[in-house]
Amino acid sequence: NWKEQNSIDSITNILQADHLYVTNGFEILDLNDKTNRLGKSSGLHSASIKQIAWNASNQSIVVVYNNNQIDIINGDQINALNDIYNTTQFNNKNINNVYVDNSNLLVATDFGIVAYNTSKLQVIDTWFPNSQRNQEKTYASIIKNDTLFALTENGLKSCPLSNHLPNNQWKLVAGYNSCTNMTVSGNEIWLSNNKNVYRYPNTKESFVVTNGEIIKIKNSNNHLYAI
Repeated sequence: NWKEQNSIDSITNILQADHLYVTNGFEILDLNDKTNRLGKSSGLHSASIKQIAWNASNQSIVVVYNNNQIDIINGDQINALNDIYNTTQFNNKNINNVYVDNSNLLVATDFGIVAYNTSKLQVIDTWFPNSQRNQEKTYASIIKNDTLFALTENGLKSCPLSNHLPNNQWKLVAGYNSCTNMTVSGNEIWLSNNKNVYRYPNTKESFVVTNGEIIKIKNSNNHLYAI
């Protein structure tokens, strides 16, 4: 029998969850049990991993692939969410980031935000971060203090939530137009462009990179990392 033998020398993602997981772009490796590794030949629905996230509410791992497929791993069950992958409604449907909010998953895409209920494995709705409901490239989305924040190609936007749904009253938040990354760390919202890191609602940079560029910012155990 053939078995995948992908290298773990090139780590592309690190996830602190019930265990510590890493990916090399092709497999997920459990560092607490190095015999536990998942690839396409062992159940994953695709082979090019872009991002992984942890859903503590139902103890599941969210896997996003470069072809815009999504897997939900819960124990020995692997379920595919292929709505974005299969849709023909949008020409540009690249997945840029995912954010877990209890049992819900917010998927930021090149056309807007797709909200999933991961317990029911179904789409709740598609949200466009503007009052005209036009497609808008969204780099990341976050829910905090009953407000939905969307970092878009036109800047940072906010929208109040009513019964956990946006009321479509979007407002532009000044000062973050150059940012393309957003995350929550230490119960605060952080944003970055390729040189500066900002702590919302401050528009003065908290950290400046003088050598190299910031590709992304990431939270792990309430510590913020710029990569």
